[in-house]
Order: sequence, then structure tokens, then C-alpha cells
Amino acid sequence: MSVIRGGLLVIASVLIFIGFLLMNSLLVVSNSLEYKNIQNELVPVVIDFIGERVNLSNVVDAKFPLMKEYCENNSEFVFNEKEFTFEVSCDSIEQGSEAIIEEIIRDFVDDIYYRDYDCGFIDCFNNGEDIPYFLISENTKNYFENKFYFILSLLFVMAVIMFFLIENKTNFPILLGSLLIVSSFPFMKLNNLISFFAEKSFLNFFTFLFTESYSVAIKVLIFGVFLLLLGIVLKFFKIGFWVSDFISRFSKRQRRGSAPNPNGSNKTEKLSSRKISSTSGK
Repeated sequence: MSVIRGGLLVIASVLIFIGFLLMNSLLVVSNSLEYKNIQNELVPVVIDFIGERVNLSNVVDAKFPLMKEYCENNSEFVFNEKEFTFEVSCDSIEQGSEAIIEEIIRDFVDDIYYRDYDCGFIDCFNNGEDIPYFLISENTKNYFENKFYFILSLLFVMAVIMFFLIENKTNFPILLGSLLIVSSFPFMKLNNLISFFAEKSFLNFFTFLFTESYSVAIKVLIFGVFLLLLGIVLKFFKIGFWVSDFISRFSKRQRRGSAPNPNGSNKTEKLSSRKISSTSGK
């Protein structure tokens, strides 16, 4: 029975470790796709994308006198250039060409991230028009976030099963913490590794998905160390209670051995009284 239990514990540990790796991956992608994390990183990509089709600086300089005149009675200037439609506020126009270009880039970034792609994550890969920009959208962030919570729920169930499989319960947080710590190591340098292989290639686009790998690895590592220390503390408490209980039992035995026997004392008193009475009779 113990052999079967040990085998099931090994299987559960392996599955939980794989689950931790998957959980960490989903959390890395989800956190990396927060808008605040990719806003600045996405700007050079958008500039390159628009620059391959439109010379934005020349277009803005050419239309700038018309923009100034139009803004005398309006609050926004809209113009088309090739396949793009640009909307520029008159506040930016008042500040000059650089402010206009910055607003165009910022609006383009917002459009890529918040656009309603109207397709599932897998289905969007069949729509070549939105690839690869769909990968750095809020839709994708929500997709990976939902998968993360799903895996987290499965891991909780597996952890409960592991708890009942372990005979010595104080080993549970130690084992779980150790698995978490080991699962964090591959993500310590993941972003650097991806950047190295992605340099000057199409994979450079996908580095956005791993910018938070180190941060996630540190959080997982800290939580794993916490569980490990918790298990060690519980073990010390268990040993402490065992020692305290042993000393308490030993002390009770010592007190019992040194205590006078009530029955024995009564017998002595009776014998003494008999001797005194017999002596007086003589």
C-alpha cells in the first residue's frame, strides 16, 4: 500500500511541476501584455510599420499649413494617406509637427491594443490581416489571463491530492515550495534568451510576450521560499512538541517513582502500634 501511495505521490509531483511551468508561462505572457508594459516597446514597431508605407514626416510637413488653417474653426483634423486614416487634434497641431507625429503614433498603438478583433485567439491566426498585431492586444492578454486562472484551479486540486498522499504532512509545504522554486529558474533569463535568438529576425516581434519573465520568476521564487521555510518551521515545532511531550512524560514517571506509597506507610504504622501494645501487655 505504501509503495502505491509513494508512486502516486511521484506522479502527482511531476504533474504539479509541469503545471507550475505552464502557470508561470501564462502569467509571464499575461503580465507582459499589460498596456503599461508594451506601450513604449510598441512605438518603434509602429513607426517602422507606418514608415514602410508612408513618409509621415513629409506628409505632416506638407499638410501642416492646411491643418493650421482648418483648426481656426475646428477641433480635429482628419486626413487619409494611402491605406491609413489619421485623426489629429488641433491641440497637437498648435504644438507643431513633432506633437502631431507623436499623437498619430500613440493613437495607432491604442488602436492595435484595444481593437476589437472579433475572433477567438486560435481563429485570429487564420486571419492574416491582423497578424502579428493580434498577439499584443488586450484580447490576447485576457485570453492568457483566463488560462492562467484555469491552470491555477487545477493546481489547487492537485495540491490537495498531494496533501493526502503525503504521510508526513509537514513535508507538504516543503515539497510544494521546492517545486515552485525549481520551476522559477527557467524564467530568470528567459527574456534575455529570447532577445538573443530574436535579434534581427521575425522573432524580434515576440519579445514583447516575455518582458515580465524575470519579475514573475522572482515572485514565484519568493512564494516558493516562503512555503519551504514554513515547512521547516512546522517541522521544528513538531520536533519541539515531541521533545516537550517526552520530557513531560519522563518527569511524571520520576515523580511517581519517588513518591511514598500510601499503603506501605499504613502497614508500617499498624506494625508499630502492634509492637507498642504487646510491650505494654507484658
